[in-house]
Amino acid sequence: MKPYKHAEVVSAIELPPKTSKSFLPNLDGIRAIACLLVVLTHIPFSINTEVMGAIGVGIFFTLSGLLMSHLYAREPWSAPAVIKYGVARFSRIAPIYWLVISTCIIISYAQPDTYFSMRIHGATQIARHYLFGGSASIFWSIPPEIQYYIFFIFIWWSIAKTSKLPYAFPFMALLCAALIVTHAHWPGLALPNKLHLFLAGSIAGFAPRVEWNGVAQRRALFALQLGAIFMLAMPLWLFATKEEFYGAPELGLTIALAVYLLSIPSQWTTFIFASPIMRKIGQASFSIYLMHVLVFHYGTLLLGLSHDQYDPLWLLLGLAGVVLPMIASKYIEIPLQNKMRKALEKIFKFPTKKPIIQPLQT
Repeated sequence: MKPYKHAEVVSAIELPPKTSKSFLPNLDGIRAIACLLVVLTHIPFSINTEVMGAIGVGIFFTLSGLLMSHLYAREPWSAPAVIKYGVARFSRIAPIYWLVISTCIIISYAQPDTYFSMRIHGATQIARHYLFGGSASIFWSIPPEIQYYIFFIFIWWSIAKTSKLPYAFPFMALLCAALIVTHAHWPGLALPNKLHLFLAGSIAGFAPRVEWNGVAQRRALFALQLGAIFMLAMPLWLFATKEEFYGAPELGLTIALAVYLLSIPSQWTTFIFASPIMRKIGQASFSIYLMHVLVFHYGTLLLGLSHDQYDPLWLLLGLAGVVLPMIASKYIEIPLQNKMRKALEKIFKFPTKKPIIQPLQT
């Protein structure tokens, strides 16, 4: 019998091979749905839409985890690779986020007596928001997102190094389990409180992607994808508040499975999720998420609408809350992303690349 040698240990994590197509167009449409759910939550309908918005944010978090593992987990882990990853994530989030934060601060001081849900006052709050730790209005979801970007580096490391360090992945798995079990005891802005959503998404990102051919397979996929839609909608009947929604860790796997199934191209999912309009909304979803409340703020002042009472004009304002940020995404967000990326690549002396304007990003 051969003596046991550490170098001969087979990797404990046999990830499915990465497909040649990292681009999954259906995900743009899924992101668009998540974004629209959040926008609808801020329209004062007569029904309770709180859980609807939580589903949208839950999908966003799950998509982030899925894309991190889909794009990076199979790649070699090294300091240069981590720096490139950090540059890509930072360039994606920081420029437009800081611009919107700055706008909110100006409005907060310029209109002190006007109702403004995104108000940011005082040096402490201003610093917290610029440092990705604020919680005004929709900004609360940014801290867990940024924290997962950092946490994923260690997940990636544990996967990449498992053949040399057999304890790496079990240690990370145990840590994740402990954080999820104790998630209710962590503050809402802390990653462990929402880790089940991100982590389930990352697990879905590892899942194999195969062609569904033949009539029988296509029928099975159709049934599975209908089930996925039902699973995404089910929290509307199961939970009365967003706190209940976020307090149910089992929803992480539920949403991740649904997103994974809906990301598989089929005739009807491609027609809906990969349609040009849905993809454009999905690609602009970060700007829409950050800016729609700003549009609503000025729209209510212009149209004389109440934030607490529904009026048919709110539908027009809701449309503006999607369209105007889409324009801003094209002419402000994407150029800022590319400039930030180029500046950071120059600092870190990366090879020059063409700007990526429509990547799989979150």
